[in-house]
Amino acid sequence: SPAATVQFVHASLDGSTHAMASHVRSLTDGHTRRSTVFYEAPREKDTLGRDFDAEGRITMSWLKQNTPINVADYFVCGPAGFLRTFVQGLVGAGVERDRIHYEHFGPADDVLAA
Repeated sequence: SPAATVQFVHASLDGSTHAMASHVRSLTDGHTRRSTVFYEAPREKDTLGRDFDAEGRITMSWLKQNTPINVADYFVCGPAGFLRTFVQGLVGAGVERDRIHYEHFGPADDVLAA
């Protein structure tokens, strides 16, 4: 629905690999849209609160605490290992399978190794 809250959660190594950072921030500057950006290993020039919101990796624990597990639809995109972790984790957290949507994004080798 138009009034639904959209939360964009993104993970990147650091500011040098953060795709479309300013564009995403501009899209999520509304009260029904938020973004949370994780940098696994921020560089010295990456600034907490400006470039990213949390250091480290996204975890299932974080998702359970910060998203409405019981009602949210999840759209997950990433390499095979990331997908495996979060799709299985969401199912394990009680998210109905029809509310989990995912797409592989990464090297073709990931798909062959899956």
